Amino acid sequence: MILWPNATPPTPEPPPLPEAPPSAPDAPPPPTPAPPTGWSARRIKATAANSIIGFILGIGLVLLVLSSRMLVWGAVGIAAELGVSNLVIGLTVVAVGTSLPELATSVVATRKGEHDIALGNVLGSNIFNTLIVVGLAGVIQPFAVQPEVFLRDIPVMALLTVLLFIFGFGFSQQGRINRVEGAVLLGCYIAYTVYLVLGSFQHG
Repeated sequence: MILWPNATPPTPEPPPLPEAPPSAPDAPPPPTPAPPTGWSARRIKATAANSIIGFILGIGLVLLVLSSRMLVWGAVGIAAELGVSNLVIGLTVVAVGTSLPELATSVVATRKGEHDIALGNVLGSNIFNTLIVVGLAGVIQPFAVQPEVFLRDIPVMALLTVLLFIFGFGFSQQGRINRVEGAVLLGCYIAYTVYLVLGSFQHG
């Protein structure tokens, strides 16, 4: 090759650029924390609610014992002032006073549509009073039973129990106690109470 005096020497090629190092892989996502296995917030709230309910029940039982004592003292005083027997006071004043919680429970349950609770409350309370209350009272202190209980009160209770069975059984359809039947039961109680009070004053 002939080189001319004014010829420009060829420009050397630049060296190749180094390859970029491979990018690091993406970091893995942080692991999902496991659910707590200890005292969760819901469990703490449930425990606190149960403690409050237990405290209220305990206070209620104490007040119930105190109020029952006051009720007995007041009933004896009323019987002495009116000159009526303790049996009549027990069948009227004491019976109504001790049955008011059952009345409130049955009314609330009926309005909420819980009819089984309303009726079961009454039947269960009667069974409890007949077997547990009378039985426990007899075990603690034997007591005499007046003849009027067998000749008047127990037959009336048995007849009204049969009447309740007839009203609630529903021979041709599902058992149901309507307003008329409820009014009949209420009227029977009022008539029985009036009969007791008038008879007590007449004998007194």
